[in-house]
Amino acid sequence: MLSQFVDVQYYELEVEASLEMRREAGFVVMLGRLASQRALLQHFGALETEFCNINFDGATFNESSSAGLGAIIRNDRGLVMAAFTQPISLPTSVEMVEVLTARGALCFAKDLGFNKIIVEGDSEVIIKALNNSGLPSSSLGLILKDIKVLSSSLGKVLFSHTRRQGNRVAHGLARMTCNFAHFLSWMEDVPPGVKKVFTMPEIDLILYHGGPLKNANANKRLPFEGPGIQLYYTQIDRRLKTLDELKMIVMEELCANPAVHNIQITYRMPHEVLKHQINYKYMVIETNKHVKIMFDKLERIPEVSGIELYIQLEPRADDEIQQTATSLQVTVPYAQYE
Repeated sequence: MLSQFVDVQYYELEVEASLEMRREAGFVVMLGRLASQRALLQHFGALETEFCNINFDGATFNESSSAGLGAIIRNDRGLVMAAFTQPISLPTSVEMVEVLTARGALCFAKDLGFNKIIVEGDSEVIIKALNNSGLPSSSLGLILKDIKVLSSSLGKVLFSHTRRQGNRVAHGLARMTCNFAHFLSWMEDVPPGVKKVFTMPEIDLILYHGGPLKNANANKRLPFEGPGIQLYYTQIDRRLKTLDELKMIVMEELCANPAVHNIQITYRMPHEVLKHQINYKYMVIETNKHVKIMFDKLERIPEVSGIELYIQLEPRADDEIQQTATSLQVTVPYAQYE
């Protein structure tokens, strides 16, 4: 049951903190500005006529004890109407992050004047709970009930489950909150870091990080196995060419600071294709040539559709941190492709 993950006291504190954060960060839009935004959206036929789609997703960052909320609104023709991202304190469960994101997404849409909404998320458990009239009697249940009440104040709200692949933009927005301190919103646009999700030729990237690697044989059991290792999912552009670009993407996904960490990347490389299996071996990615080999393998072996990497982060020495901090240039992944 969902109710085992949360408590009522946390819900009350979270509601108060969320409302205060929304006030401080400007989430409650001034009436004059809101009126102009509604007029702008009405120009696209997004209000009162057809359903709009809201995709929402949450992300957790255990190292910083925080979480991120992200959502994007599209009209019935798929055009971006608005998007937001918001950091919050780390809730007691992943389910709590998801329901808080769903509620934030609906509040965002209502403030902008949307009335007929299809809400999509990739958490099947939460979507089922939102479509179920019987809600858990817990803090999570109270938020779900709050969402139901909010939905009843709108013209029509439908809740639909989507696969992770169909929720990439919302996921990217949620992951970006580790770079921001407050609520941010965009009208008719999304931030550069997730803009290319709409158009770029992408490859699934699965990162393994968080503990020592124990399985020395790349063909046995899990691709990278060891105590504490966790999985992180993102995507990369096929046109990526350099090791520095790859490192920046990995660092951003793990919310790690390249100025204070050295990174080592190990690739689970498909080595040969046999009749009934693919044999793998490990290769450390140390140069641009290794990055090229990684992409060449995908081109030559169609049975493999993604890239699996094991990531090790080690603290830099103090003098190295100072030298790196002065020379480090902050770049946005995929910026050179725009």
